[in-house]
Amino acid sequence: MYESFNDLTTINKQHMIEWFTGNALNTDRWESYSNNGGTVAMDSSEDGGLYLQAATSDNDYAGIGFGTTGSVGDDQAVRPFSNNSSKIIFVQKFSASSEYQASASGFDQKLRGDGLGAAESGAILLTSTHNTSGKWVLRTGNGSSYSGYTYVTSSSMDTDWHVFTIECKSTSAEMKIDGVTEATSTTTLPSAEMGISFGIQSEGSATAKTNIHYCEAYNT
Repeated sequence: MYESFNDLTTINKQHMIEWFTGNALNTDRWESYSNNGGTVAMDSSEDGGLYLQAATSDNDYAGIGFGTTGSVGDDQAVRPFSNNSSKIIFVQKFSASSEYQASASGFDQKLRGDGLGAAESGAILLTSTHNTSGKWVLRTGNGSSYSGYTYVTSSSMDTDWHVFTIECKSTSAEMKIDGVTEATSTTTLPSAEMGISFGIQSEGSATAKTNIHYCEAYNT
C-alpha cells in the first residue's frame, strides 16, 4: 500500500496499527501486566476490543506496553517513536473517573499503570479522581518534571467511546478528541524516545476498567 502512493526512494517511517481483535492480545507486540488479580483480556462484547481491569485496592493496576528493560516502572524495551515528531490515534472508553487513581494512554518512555511521573518523557491522556475539574487531561513529561493537571480539555469526561489523538511536535504537544483540538501543552515536552502505554490504577475500593479497540502510531 505504501509503495502504491509514494516514491520508492522515500523510506517509510515507523508506523504501527493495532485493531485489538481476535481471541487474545498479540504478545509478539505487547506485554501485559497487572497485580492482585487484575485482568488484561479480549472483551467478548461486540466491538469491545481489549479491556484492562484493575483490582479493588488503592493503586492496584493493569496495563499493556512495549515490554520493559527490567520490571514495571522501568523503561520500555522498545521505544520507536520520536519525542518531537510523532502521533498516536486510539479509540478508547473509560468507566467513571471516580474509579481511577490514575490512567495513562499514549506515548510513554516507561511501562507503568499510573499517570506519567517526573522521571520520564511522555505525552498521555490522563484520567483521575484527583482532577476535580471533571475534564480529560493532556499530561506531558520531559524526564525531570511533568505538567500535572494544567492542560485540561474543554469537554467533560464521560464513559462513551471516543477517538483520541496526541501529536508531539517540536514546540508543543496537542490532543484532539473526535477530531477537535481540546488541549495543547507547551511545557515539560518529551525529550526522549517513547513507546506506547495503556495503563490504569484503581482508586480506593473502586475497580477501574477501560476498553481499547484501535491504536495507530507513527513518526511524522
